[in-house]
Amino acid sequence: MLGMLALAPRIIGLADFLTTDGAYHWIRFTERFDAAISEGHWADTIFVGHPAITMFWLGRAGLVLERTLRDMGWIGASSMIEHLAWLRLPGTFLQVVFGVTTWMLNAARVWCVQRAIVLRRGSDVLKGAPLAGLLIMVAIEIGQVVWYHTI
Repeated sequence: MLGMLALAPRIIGLADFLTTDGAYHWIRFTERFDAAISEGHWADTIFVGHPAITMFWLGRAGLVLERTLRDMGWIGASSMIEHLAWLRLPGTFLQVVFGVTTWMLNAARVWCVQRAIVLRRGSDVLKGAPLAGLLIMVAIEIGQVVWYHTI
């Protein structure tokens, strides 16, 4: 439910604007990247001066989704800005997934800390379950940060 609430305002505005970068670079680069992957020409996936390889993969996912829905007859031909919105959709979805996951981890961390403090007052030994949960959440967050900085 929280994910849907976070996703709605981001999806609604995907086709509201077209920047110079989107019009002249993003669409063309994503289509070239998709063609290179589809044809197995791996050397053609290298774009000098553009490090957004993750966004090319996400854009390709949007491109495949757009083509699939068009082939099924669910959507018609897209204008340039609608086409760009399809390319942006998977990246937007990923932002929401990371945002909601981070929010849930923070809420769970607060719960674990509160639980550990309450249990600490009642005995001399800190109970293991809240502490283990806290350590697992910290490990997940460290993994998210490492993954984010490697893409």
